[in-house]
Amino acid sequence: MTATIILVVLAMVLLVVLGARGRKQRDNAAEAARRAVEARLEPRDEDAASHKDEDSRA
Repeated sequence: MTATIILVVLAMVLLVVLGARGRKQRDNAAEAARRAVEARLEPRDEDAASHKDEDSRA
């Protein structure tokens, strides 16, 4: 009986620890993906400055 209770408590502790670790990895992956998408969508200032404006020739 005591061994069963100890095993159940150990299983619950492992579930909590492993669940938190998996959640953290998933959150980190989601944050990295969000930053990658934002970096692709943001216009780059140096690219805009490097292109000549064809319409503003004097």
